[in-house]
Amino acid sequence: MKNTSKLWGFIAFVAVIGFSFASCDQNINDDDNKKLPAGKYNTTSAEEAVYVGNQNNVTAALTQLNTVTSPSFTVNDDGVITDLSLGSFLAWASGAVVQYRFTLSGNVLNFQVKEYGANDFTAWGKAWTSGGSNVEYKQRIDGNFSSGVVRLTLRYQRTDNQGSAYRTYELKKQ
Repeated sequence: MKNTSKLWGFIAFVAVIGFSFASCDQNINDDDNKKLPAGKYNTTSAEEAVYVGNQNNVTAALTQLNTVTSPSFTVNDDGVITDLSLGSFLAWASGAVVQYRFTLSGNVLNFQVKEYGANDFTAWGKAWTSGGSNVEYKQRIDGNFSSGVVRLTLRYQRTDNQGSAYRTYELKKQ
């Protein structure tokens, strides 16, 4: 009788553990598709623009970055950016023609775009040619997200690898 009680106790214990595992959230998120939490993000601080290489080689990029003083954006519940202000770095395309979003891989922020007619979002990197010097740059947006703070970096990299420039901002959800 004593062994039977122990057996039933052990069976009950195993059942409790089994039901505990079964009740756990089984949603396994693809780490590359985690969304930035919904809300309005405003700049709280901006670092000075930084250049790598010869400053004379990236003058146009530095000028552009210095015009972007206070980026902001709004993320909806689907993770799509519904309002984006990056000054001259990226012209906001209003309406449903182009969509933007940030995804998270761990705490690394990835900027993606969904072009008109495309089925899915893809990583964004755009070529930009400065008007006066005809130097071509590749633009990139990256950063990280930690403790409710977005560290957003706007980058210009010369396509001939003769220099780069970037500027980092801190944004907080309001």
